[in-house]
Order: sequence, then structure tokens, then C-alpha cells
Amino acid sequence: MSAEVSDPSNDQLLFDIVTTNTIHGPCGNPRQIECFYLRLLLVNVTSRLSYQDIRKVNGQQYPTYKDAGLALGFLEDDNQWDCMLTEAALNCTAIQIRLIYAIVLTTCFPAREMTLWDNHKDSTTDDILYRHRTRFNNLTITFSDYVHNEAMIAIEICIVIANLSLSHFGMHSPNRSASTLMNIEMNR
Repeated sequence: MSAEVSDPSNDQLLFDIVTTNTIHGPCGNPRQIECFYLRLLLVNVTSRLSYQDIRKVNGQQYPTYKDAGLALGFLEDDNQWDCMLTEAALNCTAIQIRLIYAIVLTTCFPAREMTLWDNHKDSTTDDILYRHRTRFNNLTITFSDYVHNEAMIAIEICIVIANLSLSHFGMHSPNRSASTLMNIEMNR
């Protein structure tokens, strides 16, 4: 596949996608997220006059090609992954759920990674919460950003095997210094 490099002043997003992805490989690779969704739209959407028009669906302008593809129904929703993680919460340990989440991220290409995280982050952190309650001898400690951050660190360690980070999926990278500070505080 070849692509003409567009003028960044006309379409910065397209310019970034073309200059980043066409040099490194074809746009058919789902790991090159925006390039993959641009190709999906180019193949399936006709009569669009610009790359900006491609992101417009029923009069609404979407910020990314992925969002436009979701709006057009070209992508599956994450219902199967949501159900699987819900069932895992009933039968698996938090460590196993974190591993399942990492596998889904790296091999199943969910549409809304952050929504899956938000829906299941508490079940991925049960063991971490228990450890904090035990260390402080305080059963009133609840789920918090610090606890969820530790789980995200553990998930990111799992996906490093695929040479990826959480930021690749549009998620915030975990704050490793916050985790260190929490452990120092707990050791006092």
C-alpha cells in the first residue's frame, strides 16, 4: 500500500498516521490502530471527499477513525469480553483476571479498552486491596486510584511480552512513582 503524504496544516491526524505507519509496514496490521481503522473505512465507505469526511457519520464528526468505524457498525462491540471478565470475577483470582485482561488487550483488539477496565478494575485488584488492608490492619480501606494503579502496573508487565504498553491502547500508563510512594507509606 502506498500513501501520499498530506499537508499537516490540512489534516494533522492523517499526516501523523501516514508518516508514522507507512514507513514501518502495511496498514493491515491491527496493532497500527489508527492506520488499520483508516484502511477499514477507505475500503468500506464510498463517496467521501476528504479524510475528515471519512470520520463523519450521520452528520457527527468523530475524533478518530476507530470511533467512526464503531459508529458505522464495522467493529464488534466488547460484549463478549465484558461477559468473559464478569464470569472470570466469579471464578478466578485477581491475578488470573489481570492476565485475562492483558490477553484480551494484546490479542483480541477490543473496541473500548478503557470501558472494559472501568467495568472490571475492582475485580482485578481484590488481592491488592486485601494486601493493603492486612498491612495496615484496617478493614475500612476501599478501592482507590492507588490500588487500581498497582493492578495497571501488573497488567502492563504482562503486555510487555508483546512489546506494547497500556498507552498503545489509549489508556493511561500507570504511575510507578505513586506505587512506590504507597509501598513506602505502607512500610512505615
